[in-house]
Order: sequence, then structure tokens, then C-alpha cells
Amino acid sequence: MLEHCEKEGIGFIPWFPIATGDLARPDGPLARIAGELGATPAQLAIAWLLRRSPVTLPIPGTSSVAHLEENVAAAGLRLTDEQFEALSRAVPPREESPPDRKKEQLTPLAQAIRILSGRRSG
Repeated sequence: MLEHCEKEGIGFIPWFPIATGDLARPDGPLARIAGELGATPAQLAIAWLLRRSPVTLPIPGTSSVAHLEENVAAAGLRLTDEQFEALSRAVPPREESPPDRKKEQLTPLAQAIRILSGRRSG
């Protein structure tokens, strides 16, 4: 779907894409790379989405002005190629997922990463 949007110049708008869940656990890939950049895992997730495609406009939601400012600051993060690839690999293809992990149990970020990485689930 994202590739079609890119080809046609259509905006891709993932709704609430950064419920980071397991990806942001203290020893997880988001937390490690966020620490390298001095950012929050949520900021890192937004930065990844923005780098993934120029037609992506994430709608992360916010509950305060401070949270809004934090989300907007994510646009200024610059991921290295290595960081971008590490985040892109953070969610294994469906075949590598534990058998008891159902699609609806994935966080919205994990679902967005699968979709944007071209990994279809289900």
C-alpha cells in the first residue's frame, strides 16, 4: 500500500503509530537507539516513520503541549543508515514470530513497521 501511495503522490497517514510496547522495553531496540540519540522511544519511532517514506504523515496523538512539542522534535532526529536498518529489522517477519503471538496483540508501531517494511501479516 505504501509503495502505491508513493507512486501516486498520495499521503500515507498511520493513525496512532507509536504505541511502542515491547519494542521500547529497557533492553529493546528502540530504547538502545533512542539513548544513542538522546531521544525518547516515541520520538525515535516517529523519526523512523518519517524517514521510511516522504509521503508518510504519522498522527501520533498527544495529551499535552509538552507531549506535542516532544512529538514535533522527532522530525529533527537524523537516523544513521545503521540505526534505520536496525529499527526496520526490529519486528521479525510473520514466520519468525512466536506461534502464540496474534496480529491483534501487536502494538500499532509493530503493525506499522510490518506494513511499511512490506511484511504482510495474517
